[in-house]
Amino acid sequence: MPADTARLSFRRWSAQDLPLAQLLWGDPQVSRYIGGPLSEEQVQRRFARHLEFEKLAGVQYWQLWLRGGDVSSDGFVGCCGLRPPEAGSYEHGFYLRPQFQDLGLGYEAASAVLGHAFEKLGAASVWGGHHPDNAASKALLLKLGMHYSHIEELQPPRPPNLVYVNRPGFSGGYIYEENVAMGKANPRYSPEFKDRAVRLVLESHG
Repeated sequence: MPADTARLSFRRWSAQDLPLAQLLWGDPQVSRYIGGPLSEEQVQRRFARHLEFEKLAGVQYWQLWLRGGDVSSDGFVGCCGLRPPEAGSYEHGFYLRPQFQDLGLGYEAASAVLGHAFEKLGAASVWGGHHPDNAASKALLLKLGMHYSHIEELQPPRPPNLVYVNRPGFSGGYIYEENVAMGKANPRYSPEFKDRAVRLVLESHG
């Protein structure tokens, strides 16, 4: 688990923490880019996956708490962490409750998680994705030093994620048309989405 930062403490999810998971992922503002609002059952399934991740690989999207703050839910910031690796590559993600957004806490937590992945876990690379309309997540991934790689197809009707990678020596990948040719993106999505995705990539490197 990552070391604490100046303002944040990391904690593992336990089986008793479902109410906190409901507080986080049950918030429509938090879940709007992941198919929300999520039902209680959907939140419970997401919560169970992170408990399983810990058993499988010793990673999860760890809880974030304000250091020295209230141990009640008022000090619960959200979560940030990793999913189990594939070929040495970890997926990175974060969710913050609305009142803790735009305070630099996401960058603080994500920086600690990336450091843990590379320095403690020996990750070959770390990647993260964002919904094409989630400008805040895109800005954070770029601030973390990640570079655009490709578009990840998700189960319709959810639009694909724009994927960014942090890997030594990697300075950027390919865009939508090349992903279609390689079978890594779905050409069924509208030209309007394709144009928006390509425009976001170009803006990221402009």
